[in-house]
Amino acid sequence: MKREVITHHGSRSTDYEPAARANLADGDREQRKMVFICNTMLSLLDKSPVVKYTYHMTHKRVGNNIKELRKNLGMTQAQLAELVGIARVSIVSIETGRYIPTIETALRISKALQVPVDQIFWLKDDVQ
Repeated sequence: MKREVITHHGSRSTDYEPAARANLADGDREQRKMVFICNTMLSLLDKSPVVKYTYHMTHKRVGNNIKELRKNLGMTQAQLAELVGIARVSIVSIETGRYIPTIETALRISKALQVPVDQIFWLKDDVQ
């Protein structure tokens, strides 16, 4: 019997009930073994403090003030994302500095916030 499992990343996966595992063909067993190994490694990485630190690390050279500008306009992340044409999680990543947007996305953010690009993004080297 198959069952659907939602992984820690939110994606869907198929798992087999224990009774059905015994009936898997050899090729399927090898595939299940590889999936198990990968899932185990991912779960270990999730518990690693180094990985968690780098996941939350902000960009070292580029800063932005999207969050402040957005809040001053009374806009939510979802509303800004819709205006820009990207996912809300992308806005979150850009605001926190984990992701540097493309020029096109930066221009769309600038248009949505009604602020010039150079007042939204800056090089941290330029700020002393």
